[in-house]
Amino acid sequence: MGRYLAAALCVLAAGSATFAQDEKQPPGRGRGGQFGRGGFGPIGASYIRDLEMKEVQEDVKMTDAEKGKLPALKETLTEGDKKFAEEMQGVAREERMEKTNARRAEVEKQVKEVLGDQFARFHQIRLQFDGLFAAVTQDKEVQEGLKITEDQRAELQEAMRNSFPRPEPGAERPSPEKMREMMEEMQKKRAEAVEKVLTADQKKKWEEMIGAKVTYKRPPMQPGGGGRRPGGKKNDAPPA
Repeated sequence: MGRYLAAALCVLAAGSATFAQDEKQPPGRGRGGQFGRGGFGPIGASYIRDLEMKEVQEDVKMTDAEKGKLPALKETLTEGDKKFAEEMQGVAREERMEKTNARRAEVEKQVKEVLGDQFARFHQIRLQFDGLFAAVTQDKEVQEGLKITEDQRAELQEAMRNSFPRPEPGAERPSPEKMREMMEEMQKKRAEAVEKVLTADQKKKWEEMIGAKVTYKRPPMQPGGGGRRPGGKKNDAPPA
């Protein structure tokens, strides 16, 4: 995989949704693993990233006391992410998703302890951030709630594999503008695929799952971890 393709995948994972596990990937190399719905990276970090957004805090009506608990929660989840990453080294393919789901459940339990009843709204916001395509291909709870069939999953997985152009060997890295165009085209293809595959009843159920629509988005992240912090300030980390 070319360096610019890997960087592009990282951008999409951070900005919208992480990718489902590619069955051909070796253990610990799931695409999109950095921000992990289906990957093996810092799952807890993705929750903290959303919780630190001012818009999210206002939406879920976080109190000052709850905000004050975020630093300790962040430390706990960071340590948990490190331990999880170590445990996932060399894990067999058939065990990956089970362990990833278990880690996500552990993270959500800890977040619930901070948010209480507001967690339900926070979960709705995360579903909207991740998007319908990611949810129906990677989230077991959503798959069960929408009654996604095996045929539908197969169609969406195929759409995922075909949504991003593979670079020619030795191809130069595209400009940031071109990269963004490629990301937008990939998201467009995936949106079209899920619109085509899901039934009207499934789409209606999804609307019920996500609740009131948000008018804000996760801040974009640049390849290599640069990008924007909550509140719109650019990170200091240099691009890859």
